[in-house]
Amino acid sequence: MKQDIALPSLTQFLLHAGARDKSAKVAQCSLTLLNAFQKAMSLALVDPASLTTTVSTLGAARLSNDWLGHIGYLNALTKLVPKLVESGASQLHLLAEVLSKLSFLCYVTFQNVRWLMNVKLLSGDITFVLRTGFKFYTLGYLLDSLSQLIQAYAMQGQLQASGDRKALARAIRKCLVAALRSFLLVLQGAQSAKLIAWNDNVIAFLGLISGIWDCYGFWPVVEEKKE
Repeated sequence: MKQDIALPSLTQFLLHAGARDKSAKVAQCSLTLLNAFQKAMSLALVDPASLTTTVSTLGAARLSNDWLGHIGYLNALTKLVPKLVESGASQLHLLAEVLSKLSFLCYVTFQNVRWLMNVKLLSGDITFVLRTGFKFYTLGYLLDSLSQLIQAYAMQGQLQASGDRKALARAIRKCLVAALRSFLLVLQGAQSAKLIAWNDNVIAFLGLISGIWDCYGFWPVVEEKKE
């Protein structure tokens, strides 16, 4: 399979809510880095206030995208929990994945509360809600990364005895790549939750990488024609 760069594929890509969300993330991080570059180089290519406003507007749009986000996680849990029960919790990667999805459910709930506060339908400490939500976000991706690493480790032990070593090696690489992506998101979530205090531009760069990575994952693929 290969990525299809035709116009219909772009339309199909943009019809996906997740793809639009990640595209907005790429734009947010790009504008943040452009603003930092302008300041560092003492340039005025674009009005800094306009850049800041656009980044905030994109953030508000992405926040509204979290409505009904519970559905995907609940759907995943209905499939994962029976598997975990059947295995008697012996499969650690399944346990980590279930806990990860539960963490994301909490994150989406706090994001929805934050949106209600933004539109003045609820009152309260919005900073607390934001940071608590991102703590669950960080935990969710940390557990997801752990789950991928456990799976990769388990498959590594089967590699020598496998009849299709190439396929198993590809599966291991896929798990390791997924673990790396999740770890990038752990760092971004930890920054938003104020668990770490890195340079905002470094986090924006990591966000740009993971955003492009996710957009690539959403892009439609086509089967290569066999000669």
